[in-house]
Amino acid sequence: MLNPQEPFEFVASLFEDDPVYVNMKDADEIKIHKLGTTPLNEEDMGKHVTLVVIFTPGGGEFIFSGTSKGWINIFRTEDLKMVHSFKIANSNIKTLMILMNGRKLAVNSSDRIIRQINLPDLANENEEWEFEVEHKYQDVVNKLQWNTVSFNHNAEFLVASTFGQSLQDLYVWETSLGSLIKILEGSPEELIDVKWNYYRCMIGSTGLDSGTVYLWLIKFPQKWSALAPDFVEIEENIEYEEKEDEFDIIDEDLLIKKRLEEEDLSVDITTPETVDARGFDVTLTLIAIMSGTTTPRKRNLEDDLPSFDDPADLVNAVISTLQQPEDRTNVANNYANDKNHATEIQAYAKIAGQDWTFYVKSLAVSIGRNTDNPVLLIIQTLL
Repeated sequence: MLNPQEPFEFVASLFEDDPVYVNMKDADEIKIHKLGTTPLNEEDMGKHVTLVVIFTPGGGEFIFSGTSKGWINIFRTEDLKMVHSFKIANSNIKTLMILMNGRKLAVNSSDRIIRQINLPDLANENEEWEFEVEHKYQDVVNKLQWNTVSFNHNAEFLVASTFGQSLQDLYVWETSLGSLIKILEGSPEELIDVKWNYYRCMIGSTGLDSGTVYLWLIKFPQKWSALAPDFVEIEENIEYEEKEDEFDIIDEDLLIKKRLEEEDLSVDITTPETVDARGFDVTLTLIAIMSGTTTPRKRNLEDDLPSFDDPADLVNAVISTLQQPEDRTNVANNYANDKNHATEIQAYAKIAGQDWTFYVKSLAVSIGRNTDNPVLLIIQTLL
């Protein structure tokens, strides 16, 4: 695997030999360093074989290697010194996959279990590192082996390819709960490597026998409504009831004549509408108001109202029904309206209440008290 920071540096695991770190910056002098295989502080002195080795993403500050006895060794890239070792399984470690942000590690071992591990802050070497197994992924029914594993760009999902010719599928798990959400089928051969395409929402895997690359992607449905605004999309078919004259053949001359007749119709502009501007029925409102009150008694208004031959008598009758103040005033006693019924006075106009009378004898009249700022009421009356 290449160093993500230095393209001329890479690590490799060799068959039945120690892993190596290769520096090719100087083409004349290629430097090869062997990395240790025996873990730190191991009680079992059996021989270990390194099966997989990778750089940490980002700057490639550390190197992770997996052994045949389930141990993971961590080397510092700067001086190639082993700084930590921990055991994760009792079988061969086949694949190591570290998330791009360096927070999660996926370990594929030959015991048919994929382990998801939360990684500590590797930049702080002074603190003790703790590697906690968050989830374990396996097929408890078929007991499948796994070829390789891969995270998506934000570690929300984990995908793995199956080993053997019995099944040629990809399994997808959700990493937050550790549950299987999808099995991607369709490949006619065993799949080995698997990768995510983060930008196109696509998963690619390589066939073992033919080398064919198989792609799985999300199929977005076509939205015809985006092309035609008046197009309505439905989930399932609906029965359409055609109108009686929808598909009838109508003579064009008759159609034009019918339209002209509709234009000549008289428009009623005097009859009140039964609905208002909001579409509510105003007749229902009137009925509701009437139903909340007592039913009015029918009467003949002409029989109840008195008749007057002289219009002045009608005016005096109306004045007598007007309201008056509770405390009676002097002007009401001396100049009451009923005392001037038979009096003829020369005036422009007459202003009267039930208990007072005022004759307008001039064109300018001041009403109110005489103060510094009197309020003048000018009454102009044309006789």
